[in-house]
Amino acid sequence: MHTTNTTTDTRTGNGEQSIHTLHTQHPPQATPVQISRPTPFNLRDPLRECTDDPFRARFGQSLPTGLREEAAGMDWRTFTETYCPTPDLRIDNLSHTSLRDDRRRFSATLTSSRPGRGGVTHSPREITAMGAISACTNLLADTGRRVEILTFRQRDIFNGTAVFLEVCHNNTRCWVLGFGGTPDAAIATAMSRAAHRLHREES
Repeated sequence: MHTTNTTTDTRTGNGEQSIHTLHTQHPPQATPVQISRPTPFNLRDPLRECTDDPFRARFGQSLPTGLREEAAGMDWRTFTETYCPTPDLRIDNLSHTSLRDDRRRFSATLTSSRPGRGGVTHSPREITAMGAISACTNLLADTGRRVEILTFRQRDIFNGTAVFLEVCHNNTRCWVLGFGGTPDAAIATAMSRAAHRLHREES
C-alpha cells in the first residue's frame, strides 16, 4: 500500500500532494483460508458413521461386492439391523467330531423363541454331514426353513470369524452376516439369520 505526504500552501490554503511517495508499509496479508478436516477416526461415532462400506469403516476389510453396493451409505446401526437380525429360530452350540471319509458328526441345539409356540424351547439335534454349511442347511430344512446359498464369503476378524451369505428361497433373496468365535459358530449364526430373513413372514 502506498502512502503520500500532503503539504498545505499557506498562501492559497490549497492542499498539494507531495511528489515524494513513501513505501513504508507491506501489502496486507490475505485472510487465512479455513480448511475443513475430517473428524479423527477415534472421535467418530461408529454407529452413526455413513460410508460406502460400513464394514470396512469398522473392521478395515471390504464387504463382498454385491453386499457392498446394497449397503452403501448405511451407518453401522442400520447395517446390523438389516443384515444381522435376531432370529426366532437359531442354531446354537454347533460342534462336531470327525468320522471316516471326511464326514463329521455334528451336534447342536435348536433354540426357538417364536411367539405362540410355547415360549423359548431348546431342542438338541445330531446330524452327519460333510461340513457346517451342509449340517445347518439340513437342520433348518427339517424345521421347514429351506435356505439356498448363492454366495459364501468368510473373513477373519480379530479373534473370531465373519461369514457373509447371499441366500434365496423361491423368489426371496437377501444377504446376511454372522459372527462367531469359530468358523462353525459364524456359519451357524449366519444360516440362522438367513432362514429368519427368508421365512420371517411365515413365522
